[in-house]
Amino acid sequence: MKIVKKGKPGTKWVGKKIECSSCRCIFKLENGYNVEFVSEQRDGDFYKVKCHGCQGLVTFTKIAFRN
Repeated sequence: MKIVKKGKPGTKWVGKKIECSSCRCIFKLENGYNVEFVSEQRDGDFYKVKCHGCQGLVTFTKIAFRN
C-alpha cells in the first residue's frame, strides 16, 4: 500500500464543543484528545470521548457537529 497524502488525526474535532449528559460539563475538544470511532452496523456509527469533569464516557454522532 502506498500513502498518497498523510492525514492529520483529530483535527476535524478541534474546536467542537461537547456536553456530558451525566455532569453537564461542557468542554471543547482540542488537538490530541482521544476521540474514538465506533462502527455500529445496527444503530449507526458513533464516537466516544472521556468527560474531563466526571471521567464518564460521552458518546455522540457526527450529526452533532453540523452547523
